[in-house]
Amino acid sequence: MEDELTNATVNFIRHCYGDGEATIRRDILKALRTGKTINSPRAQDALPYLLEKVPEEFLTKNGIPTNFERAFYEALRLYALHQQGIDWCVYETSRPTKEVQDDLGITFFKGLKLLRNKALENDSDSKALDRRVQTVIAMTTFNGTSTSLEQLSGIMKSRIDVKIDYADLANDLYWLQFDENCIKRVHFRWANQYFG
Repeated sequence: MEDELTNATVNFIRHCYGDGEATIRRDILKALRTGKTINSPRAQDALPYLLEKVPEEFLTKNGIPTNFERAFYEALRLYALHQQGIDWCVYETSRPTKEVQDDLGITFFKGLKLLRNKALENDSDSKALDRRVQTVIAMTTFNGTSTSLEQLSGIMKSRIDVKIDYADLANDLYWLQFDENCIKRVHFRWANQYFG
């Protein structure tokens, strides 16, 4: 499942970003930014492009979005919010591949750690950011987590230039929708990335 979610996320981002400024699909990114959930009326313009990237076995059969679809959509919505107004692609994998050895992206919470370290270097207080991250790590609902991640994304975007691995985030969001052990594992991973 993780490979399918990673591939779908990467393919969608590559489709939306294209070759850069002239080929960015701003209409799709706008639909993602304005639709809070995959079944929001504002997200409908993006659905044809989204759903064609989702493997058939992960598509809903009853009209209720699957965990795969929800995680996929939310990661892409956070990407679209981050990409807005930026002319370079804010996505890059955090895992070295044959194609990408240099200029790797970082995970979402490592990006927040960079922001935290920058605040500490400038003798600024990082306690407010720490509290926000701790709040996300304590969340038990998908919607609450999504809202908090959106806020953290806005803070990160406004203060540092960073490429985030949104496919990695999609996988974390997928596992957040299961039992308590899965949620704890994701939260512990995020805590390690931010505080470690």
